Amino acid sequence: QSEISASGYTPGEEIAGRINFKNSHNANITFDKRNKRIFFSRCYEDRDNEMRCKLMTAEYDKERFGKPEELKNPINIDNANASQPFYVDLGKTEVLYFVSDRQGGYGGNDIWYSIWNGTGFTNPINCGSNINTPGNEVTPFYDTVRGGLFFSSDWHPGLGGYDIFFAKGGFNGWEMPKNLGRPFNSSANDIYFSVNPNDSNGYFTSNRPGSLYLKGETCCNDIYAYEYFDEQPTIADTLKNGQQPTDSIQEKARLLLPIVLYFHNDEPDPATTKTIASKHYKQTLDEYTKMKEIYRFEYAKGLKGQEKEEAMLDIDSFFVEHVQSGYEKLNRLIDYLTIDLQHGNSVQLLIKGFCSPLHTSEYNINLSKRRISSLKKYLEYANDSVLFPYLNHTAENGAKLMIYEDPVGEEMSSPFVSDNPNDIRNAVYSRVAAFERRIEIVMYVADHDSNLVAFSDMPAIQTDKYITIDTMEQDQKVLFKIEITNSGKSELIIHTVDFDKQFLWIEWDNTPVLQEETTVFNVLVRAGSQLGKWMQTVVVESNVPGKPFQIKLDSYVKAK
Repeated sequence: QSEISASGYTPGEEIAGRINFKNSHNANITFDKRNKRIFFSRCYEDRDNEMRCKLMTAEYDKERFGKPEELKNPINIDNANASQPFYVDLGKTEVLYFVSDRQGGYGGNDIWYSIWNGTGFTNPINCGSNINTPGNEVTPFYDTVRGGLFFSSDWHPGLGGYDIFFAKGGFNGWEMPKNLGRPFNSSANDIYFSVNPNDSNGYFTSNRPGSLYLKGETCCNDIYAYEYFDEQPTIADTLKNGQQPTDSIQEKARLLLPIVLYFHNDEPDPATTKTIASKHYKQTLDEYTKMKEIYRFEYAKGLKGQEKEEAMLDIDSFFVEHVQSGYEKLNRLIDYLTIDLQHGNSVQLLIKGFCSPLHTSEYNINLSKRRISSLKKYLEYANDSVLFPYLNHTAENGAKLMIYEDPVGEEMSSPFVSDNPNDIRNAVYSRVAAFERRIEIVMYVADHDSNLVAFSDMPAIQTDKYITIDTMEQDQKVLFKIEITNSGKSELIIHTVDFDKQFLWIEWDNTPVLQEETTVFNVLVRAGSQLGKWMQTVVVESNVPGKPFQIKLDSYVKAK
């Protein structure tokens, strides 16, 4: 503790009494409304070098602390951590917010709350999916003046690491959180935000550059003080106030593409032929993420040893590296979209929808449309519906956000995905099947409305993205053809075709390709001397908006 005076802070002193305990970490102290009882975290390493945390309580009287005791079930429970308490008096109700990885959450560490009923704490309740995510939400601080929760998250879209967010509401009913933006947040971890009850100042913790460190510039957390201001900038405000030109924002948006978003089997709204979803994408994502343990169990069922472990790791990496990553990229795109539209540019997005091959083609087309519909609903809902006037074309500056749909269905699904409804492991819970149940944002075009050409009037390339060449012998030369059809509604012009050194020659007709017409690339390749798998890429630059079109070639080279 440190005393505050006009001359500053006194040197920090260890708290007297029994709060600090040998061989454990003791932190996160919070007082009840009468300042007679404290709660804090006590963490220690177990035999497996895993950190285990529980909540403690102690009486406080005449500047002395009594003997700490563990909070009983249902706060501390077996096989789960509980830490970072914050106690708040709401008048007739006293609430303990805390962080836990117990079952029933949305993934990682979630923020929970429990109500003091006069004799004990009620069963903890999760703060819900607006606050909690598949990532980690930590360090809750409820501000009674502003009527909302400050917390940090490594999942909600931010500037890097843990960012500080604010959400109005209470218990498990919250508005969508807002990122506090700079200067509170940085590319490092920003946590433990608090507001003093009697003035406009407060504190938070960060390991941003400039903190004191033992090794590495961002190794260690320091305490920072601030003077609070009422209008917190969102991340979009942060970027906008940085005076970034819109062409730079558009380039950053395009670099995110394609953004791939994933769904559970037959979601949203299973067993229907409707084309409009009843849920927005984050709702389906929350439900999907909570099924990760089911996926691990089903995909690893019947396997043993290392094979079983690898199967479960496959599922873990899919949810982290693909499901979670796609959602993070989507929210970054929404920030860039907001800036672009607010600068008066109209924006067009092209979204493709895909399915695994478990149903009929007609059913899967409608399912693809529902998945695209859930994303459109999320765009209307995200960040306090900031994009809504642009989507319904009522924005005061005249800018519009236009969504073009391409529901592909199962047409381009992998041939390795099972279409046997009795083979649940491979048809539903395998990583290969999970990759097929997706939508992709593949194009982002922005300009003043008068300069835009609708995607529906643009050219489009249709061909096999993946071509397998028969097994080749060392240094063998192979001649084959690639057919490219213009499936769009205006002429296709191919500017350049780039290829690897092992392509000896590619010939194509550079005259415009009219609608529904096909042009042919004559390709000559050489296998080379290296044995084994052979892979090359053809990159087609054309007047189709978005990134250049890529065609992947693969084969196998054997000895002569």
